[in-house]
Amino acid sequence: MVNDKLKDTIRPGAKITVDESMFAWYGRGAYFKDGMPAVMKIKRKSKGVNCEVKTACDSNTNIMMRLEINEEPWRGSGRVIVGDSWFASVKTAVELFKVGLCFIVQVKTAHSFYPVSDMAAKCPTHKRAFVVSTAEKDSVQLIACAWKDKKTHTFVASCETTLPGLPSRKRRLNDEGNLFFREVARPKLVQQYFDGAASIDIHNNIRQDGLALEKAWGTHKWEHRIYASVLGIIETNAYLIFNNFFRAEHDQVSHRWFTTNLVLALTKNDANNLQENEPPPHENIPYSREHILEALS
Repeated sequence: MVNDKLKDTIRPGAKITVDESMFAWYGRGAYFKDGMPAVMKIKRKSKGVNCEVKTACDSNTNIMMRLEINEEPWRGSGRVIVGDSWFASVKTAVELFKVGLCFIVQVKTAHSFYPVSDMAAKCPTHKRAFVVSTAEKDSVQLIACAWKDKKTHTFVASCETTLPGLPSRKRRLNDEGNLFFREVARPKLVQQYFDGAASIDIHNNIRQDGLALEKAWGTHKWEHRIYASVLGIIETNAYLIFNNFFRAEHDQVSHRWFTTNLVLALTKNDANNLQENEPPPHENIPYSREHILEALS
């Protein structure tokens, strides 16, 4: 039902990011019949025990488009899909191309039919260097690219070009402690990947730092936890839509301002205090350790 509503109300742009989202959970039971489905422990995550959900975001706005994704809603559209190494394989690139979707992904572990060792070995050792190879698999033209930054990144793609793209900008401090940006040249294929790769991480960080119902709503029922997480996704989408389509780029509002006014509007609590038309760009909302729902109760 949530996916159907997202499909009916939000249309993605030319590029879509796929990645996992985590719903933090510390209840008992690792199986569906006893507890939350798809529970796993991942050491590298800030919340180690989670329900893992595959998700898709619009790469330009970070708006989440789909949970437990599949390609059907967008097949034949020619959109570009970018994702992390969990989704990466030559086989995936080929199969997506056959249903009318392009693919750019970083290859790390699933390297069947991909010369990952040769690409890394042939890539020059200095930064900004890259090496390219092309091949055909099941009548699909593929590009393999290795690009050197701090380490060598290897990619497979069924679209894009290796002409120069916009450089990567690295924040650095000089000897006097002043901030400056160092630019690292990269091909456009690599630029396209990194421009969209973090979209779901950005969405998840906004969700977990804003309404954050997983922190405020303690529950022993896994279905309540999933409901809270999905509600957080919907609220985060609303915030991103508001900033992307109803605010100028130089006049974006903070998530805290948006959440506070959203709760006030939905509860009709102190409605006269709503700043509906002209929210200040650097609004001063008193900080409280209480969750916004607790503060208004």
